[in-house]
Parts: sequence; C-alpha cells; structure tokens
Amino acid sequence: VAGSFLGEYQAGGVIVVLGLHRENQPIAGYFCGTGMHGGKMYLRCRKLPKKLPGQIVAEKATEEDMAQIDAELDAFCRIFDKKKEEILAESFYVLTPNTKNPYKQLYTYN
Repeated sequence: VAGSFLGEYQAGGVIVVLGLHRENQPIAGYFCGTGMHGGKMYLRCRKLPKKLPGQIVAEKATEEDMAQIDAELDAFCRIFDKKKEEILAESFYVLTPNTKNPYKQLYTYN
C-alpha cells in the first residue's frame, strides 16, 4: 500500500503498486498522481483511489499494458517467493497523464 502523494509530479518511468497485505485499505493515500506529466502507474486494486486529479487518465490494464510489466512481476515473484497467478488474479489499473495536459511540453521532449 502506498501513502499519500504517490507519483506526485511523476515525469517518467513506471510505478507498480501491488497492494499486498492491505487488509481493505485504499491502494494509495491522498493526492495520488498530482502533477503527473509522464510515465505510468500500475495499481493492483478493485477500486481506484478517490479524487484522482484531472490530469490523470485511469483505465483498466489491457494485455498490452500487462506485457510491459511482465518482467518486473516475474522478478518480484521470484525474489519474494510469490505466485504470479495469485497476483494477476486481481484487477490492474493504469494511470497515465492526460495528453491534453497543457504543462506537458514544459517537462518532456515532444
């Protein structure tokens, strides 16, 4: 489980939150993705965090999305002796910056 400000001002890269052992807690705290203008966040959860900012697009992960983190999931399962099938049994969401974000050009090369 991640705390508040997860991915705040994320400019690139990938964040994966599996939410293991969360015992009915939200996957992330307040202000998830605030100021995000690059990269992706993968959240394994049944419900998205409340009040995501307008510059975030949140969608259910597609097979293509999941293929992008397959190696990371394999490594996690190997290192922490977890079963990948159990991790994949829960839904994943992908959060990306809204392409209409007017500040994107200030932080990333187009």
